[in-house]
Amino acid sequence: MSFNKMFIMGTVGREPQLKFNEKGDPLCYLAVSINETIKEQETTTWYQVILFGNQAEQARKKLTKGSNVYIEGRLRPQQIKDKQGEVHTVLEVAGTTFHCLDSF
Repeated sequence: MSFNKMFIMGTVGREPQLKFNEKGDPLCYLAVSINETIKEQETTTWYQVILFGNQAEQARKKLTKGSNVYIEGRLRPQQIKDKQGEVHTVLEVAGTTFHCLDSF
């Protein structure tokens, strides 16, 4: 049995980017920061998040830079090409659900 589930709660670090794939389906890209203290040392970890379909459209409408957000999803590898043309594997969170926490 396998299981891949992520839960993150943090702050949106830049304006959400709404894009469309080849089929015209909406995709929303977020950068979410998580601050935590480990052995009295403040640490910030950044997560790249992608939302799909209606979730993508809603995220673009409801979230802005600085919004507090809760996201559920799964971790998945993505291949990206840098400016020199080299391919790298990065991990991103493919979100299935998000909640803007600013209204609480």
